[in-house]
Amino acid sequence: MIAVLKRELKSLFCGYRGYAFIAVFAVGYCVIRMIYNYMLLYDNIYGFINHEYILMLLPAVFALAIPVMTFSMYENERKKDVFAFLRSLPLTSENIVFGKYLAKLLVFGVTYAVIIVVDCVLGFYSGSSVLTVIFSIISYLLICNCILAVNVFFASVFKNKFAALGAGYGIAIAFTALTVLRNFMSHIWSEIVTPISIFGTYVPSAFGVIDIASLFLWLSVGGLFIYLSYASMKKEIKCKEARK
Repeated sequence: MIAVLKRELKSLFCGYRGYAFIAVFAVGYCVIRMIYNYMLLYDNIYGFINHEYILMLLPAVFALAIPVMTFSMYENERKKDVFAFLRSLPLTSENIVFGKYLAKLLVFGVTYAVIIVVDCVLGFYSGSSVLTVIFSIISYLLICNCILAVNVFFASVFKNKFAALGAGYGIAIAFTALTVLRNFMSHIWSEIVTPISIFGTYVPSAFGVIDIASLFLWLSVGGLFIYLSYASMKKEIKCKEARK
């Protein structure tokens, strides 16, 4: 798995995708924070700056960034039949899938580490709770990991990379739309739609509330789709080996 992880990180940072993702996400975060806190004068109205609340506005940026990172995860392996080479090594299907997945997750980790440092500094001077900032960002990271896992699954299922890209954008737009629409629904329907929208489950974290149900949902959805990605890839490799 370590060999696959190193290979994926090299492909991400020897090209443009890894740097592009970090740049798009970081710039998007800073622009949204500037608009929210300065143009809308949020700090003047309420007397403090709630940095963690700004993360509720990030799904649109995230929706654009994730599919671009994952849609071509298996393109080279399928074109050049690298699967046969990887299988000749002491690697299992789990090693291949988890190595690729962890490489993408590590890029998230670097991005969020920068955001945590910046927001902790700003939180210290603005009077907001640093612990709430850290907790809210970790919560959002888990939500983003759910969408990452779903996109990794699409990349493993769709052999056409543009189909995987379209499916990734489709699910991200659907989640974002549900998050917006739930604000216009009755309380009962809003409670039903919130866990489906995934992004809507972040709201308690913005106020420092630990929602066990949301935490279980994030971990379950992420784990389920990573497992489905593994099952799909294992089936594809077996079919290729059977044809030979």
